[in-house]
Amino acid sequence: MQRSAYVCPLRGESVLLGQNRDGGAAGKWSACGGKVNKNEWVVAAARRELREESSLEVDEKHLVPSALVTTYRGSAAYYRLYIFTVKQWIGEPTDTSEMYNHQWFPFSQVPLKMMRPSDRQWLPLVLAGETFAADIYLDEDGEAVREIKKYRPMRFRNEFA
Repeated sequence: MQRSAYVCPLRGESVLLGQNRDGGAAGKWSACGGKVNKNEWVVAAARRELREESSLEVDEKHLVPSALVTTYRGSAAYYRLYIFTVKQWIGEPTDTSEMYNHQWFPFSQVPLKMMRPSDRQWLPLVLAGETFAADIYLDEDGEAVREIKKYRPMRFRNEFA
């Protein structure tokens, strides 16, 4: 199962999203994030992905673990997403080779219909301030959500190390 780390920069009641340049998510809105490399700590991946996709720099101590989401395609575990929020960073978002058109969206105006199906499920919960774990079951193509099971993890912070 692939591990990915995502960061949602928050400014007041707005969240920073950008559009993906490549792959199946090209043109779709997303938080900054991507693959956790082999032998890489999740928080290090979150910092790296934020920098690679937005040029924002963040200190590890400002990353707040918000959600742990396992996505399934059919019955097979496909991705484990480690999702953080952050309210302090250095720099301004800029287009990069991986993401472009960064915009601040008020929580009530996030373009959910223009996001990946799994992101549509977890992002509103993160923006509502929930701390949770969830299993999201997609169809075989990954284009439609069949079911979501949300639960509260026991040792949440340790999972993000």
